[in-house]
Amino acid sequence: MQKQCTRCRITKPLSAFNRRTASKDGRTAACGDCIRERKQVIYWAHPGERERASKRATKAKQRRFAEEPGYRRAFWLWTATKRRTTIPACATITAFVPICREADEKGAGYVLDHIVPLRHPEVCGLHVPWNLRVVKRETNLKKGNRFITCWNRT
Repeated sequence: MQKQCTRCRITKPLSAFNRRTASKDGRTAACGDCIRERKQVIYWAHPGERERASKRATKAKQRRFAEEPGYRRAFWLWTATKRRTTIPACATITAFVPICREADEKGAGYVLDHIVPLRHPEVCGLHVPWNLRVVKRETNLKKGNRFITCWNRT
């Protein structure tokens, strides 16, 4: 099914339009590209809007830190890893919250370990929740950057 954008007047598939439950067809009148472009214009043309957007994001993050105990650790893990390597699009910060919560519940002596290392000469692990496990700090330091195929020998 196709729809014409009210801003650029180009006919595009419905998937190019954002969802909006209040409209008849369930989509916005302008396509997603036009909406993003408009938001960018407003953002850069009005310094006050940039500041307000930044404050809103900061407050939302602080509220999330207070509400969910594992989110703070997941957020810092996410940002630290993002500086070093690429994170796949399928992995979201919220996907890391359960394992981070588990590490927090076990205590300060436990850390998150990548089962398959992120940087290794033979293998390349991904920063995804299913490549993480909660282990004692000593075990993680002993393992180092090695890739161990049999976990009984750790």
